[in-house]
Amino acid sequence: MSALKDWWSTRQKDMVEVRRHLHQNPELSGKETSTQAFLKYRLKTSWPDKLWEVADTGLVAEYHGKEEGPCVMVRVDIDALPISDESLDVPYASHNEGVAHKCGHDGHSTIGLGLAHYIAQHRPKKGKVAILFQPAEETAQGAKAVLEDKNFKLTPDFILALHNVPKFPKKSIVVIRNHFSASVRSVIIQLKGCVAHAAEPEQGRSPDMALCELLQYAKDQTHNAPDEESFQLLTPIYMNMGQKAYGTSPGHGELHLTCRSWSPEQMKQLTEQLEEKLAAVAKKYKLESDIKYIEIFPAVRQNDQLVDALEGAIDHLDFEAIHQNRPFRWGEDFGAFSREFPCLMFGLGAGEEQPVLHHPTYDFPDEIIPDGIMVFSTLIDELLNS
Repeated sequence: MSALKDWWSTRQKDMVEVRRHLHQNPELSGKETSTQAFLKYRLKTSWPDKLWEVADTGLVAEYHGKEEGPCVMVRVDIDALPISDESLDVPYASHNEGVAHKCGHDGHSTIGLGLAHYIAQHRPKKGKVAILFQPAEETAQGAKAVLEDKNFKLTPDFILALHNVPKFPKKSIVVIRNHFSASVRSVIIQLKGCVAHAAEPEQGRSPDMALCELLQYAKDQTHNAPDEESFQLLTPIYMNMGQKAYGTSPGHGELHLTCRSWSPEQMKQLTEQLEEKLAAVAKKYKLESDIKYIEIFPAVRQNDQLVDALEGAIDHLDFEAIHQNRPFRWGEDFGAFSREFPCLMFGLGAGEEQPVLHHPTYDFPDEIIPDGIMVFSTLIDELLNS
């Protein structure tokens, strides 16, 4: 890795400036037009063999080796969150009110850009490397949009991704077999009854007791034991009923939940049981009901061969391997790729003192940018040059 260290010594200042520019100019999922334009401009200076737009606001840069061979794709995400930036003591704080990079995608994008420039100067012996700058990860729309885009004509043999993980030490790599992250679905439940005068509520059909039963059901069905296979979470997110009209008994109610489990099979069972409960409650209180699912994050399925390659890469690098027996509880739309191709996602330690992801003061640490590039380039070398 001496070549990469030498390369980084000449590019460090530039890459840090890139990361801070992205942090200062965040864009929400599906609206990453300026981010796309900035990355496209910077990628052109690496002279990719191909560079094209995908999923409206995403990009793919492709670098060919000397001979025909496998295709390794590296995916990095580029979108920000609807969260205010409270890191106001830094000169590169977000300029976009209510929008900020609080999941570290500014750092992920910078790692992808740095990797692109490094691979351009150190081409593989065979095969090709494609780097996908994917939009809309936070809403679970980006990976799906890429796979459905007719412009996405790649058939990768392997796809690699990372996520920075606060509360893990820097210079550590989190290795997880089977599944890297949970199956997650957001649920919107609608209940419709009949409005009545508040003095005569019995003349209407209020959703109040139905909502109470559904909230209690969510609590009863939650098994918040991450170390057990039966782990599942039904978390109430938002609820609304009626309006501020004090002479009126409401006729409409709405409940939003997120559902989490370790396996797709368990998620299927969980949601089927929730639908059965909703039907029973609606019948009991003579209500119309509707349920729909949004922001569906499939579990990230890990490929054993790639996990083995990751462990081998860590052995050759100056990193601590942290083996975790359970997935992370958050959702990752990279799971959509793992349904179609052999995939690997690893955790990149962001520091034990860092705030958690999505915290208003979170700020991706610049010093771990080369760590991500180093692990990706080592894996690419193993997959294409060995």
